[in-house]
Amino acid sequence: EPLTDLDRGPWLDAVRDRMREREREGVRTGPDPGVVVACSALRRAYRDVLRDVDRPVFFVELGADPELLAARLAARRGHFASHRILESQLATLESLGPDEDGITCPIALPVEEIADRALAALRKDRRR
Repeated sequence: EPLTDLDRGPWLDAVRDRMREREREGVRTGPDPGVVVACSALRRAYRDVLRDVDRPVFFVELGADPELLAARLAARRGHFASHRILESQLATLESLGPDEDGITCPIALPVEEIADRALAALRKDRRR
C-alpha cells in the first residue's frame, strides 16, 4: 500500500534525528567525513526535513525511467513493491530544484558510474 505524507513524516524525522546524532558524535570523536543516507526523499518537503541539520546536505537523485523501473521491479522475486507503489512514487516525485544541492544520475548507468559521478559532484560542490 503506498505511503502517505503522514506515514512518511515520523520516518523522515527519525532519519533526520539520526543525521543530527552523527553530527554530535563527529564533534565528540573528531572530524567526520559525512554520512550517507539512502531513502526515497521524493518531495522537496521531505528533503527540507533532511536538510534541517547543521551541515550541508547533498542529494543524488536517480533519474527515473518508468519503463526501466517497471522492468526492474517485475524482475524482483518476493519483494513487497508492486506496480501500484511504483505509480504512486512516480506521481509523488518532485525532481531536485535548481536551488537544491545535488545531481541527477540516470538509473540506466552502472552502479559504479553513478557512485563515481556522485562523488565527483560532491567534491566539486564542497569546493564552492
